[in-house]
Amino acid sequence: MYTATRKRIWARNWAAVEDETASPFVRAAMVSDLTNLVTNLGTAGIGYINGDVTLTLARTPEGPDLGLEADSHLDSNGIAIGSATLFDRRGRLGTCLVTAIEQADHSIPVVTPSKVINRIGRGSPDGELPCPSP
Repeated sequence: MYTATRKRIWARNWAAVEDETASPFVRAAMVSDLTNLVTNLGTAGIGYINGDVTLTLARTPEGPDLGLEADSHLDSNGIAIGSATLFDRRGRLGTCLVTAIEQADHSIPVVTPSKVINRIGRGSPDGELPCPSP
């Protein structure tokens, strides 16, 4: 079951290739792939598989921290679409859209449903990163 609460996640210092610094665009593209996670996470886990992700940017990301916050989730007949806002410490910079296929029998379970995922990636500080209003 999908939950209506908004989900937000931070990513810091991701690399597409080990020991190489990813460009701001590559980091944004990698974080956009998490749109399925923030838009389709429910009480039973993530019951959808990404079919397609679209990333649109109004500007280049700045700094090591990128955030993603769910804006919408719609589903019908085993198909879901979700949208999320991509942001950095300066504010909003793009939109991500995911199309997904339901896989309820093979959903990824929620490890700690009482906690909100607040950070991922190498070099993440202890505790939640402060979030600008996206």
